[in-house]
Amino acid sequence: MDHPSDDRPFNHSDWRRLLRSLHEDPDRPGLRETPLRVERAWEHWTSGYAQDPRSVLPPRTASL
Repeated sequence: MDHPSDDRPFNHSDWRRLLRSLHEDPDRPGLRETPLRVERAWEHWTSGYAQDPRSVLPPRTASL
């Protein structure tokens, strides 16, 4: 059952809904775990948006 109760931009319920909109059965073998895999991948792909660039980039040392 789908429960869109997360504060994440896209959760597994959204991905299941997308599969259904493409006329796929998200519960069929081969797709059953796909919504969760895509949710985790999406979280990883967009994780940098929550980071402060100063915590990742070295300080600027070049003089102009």
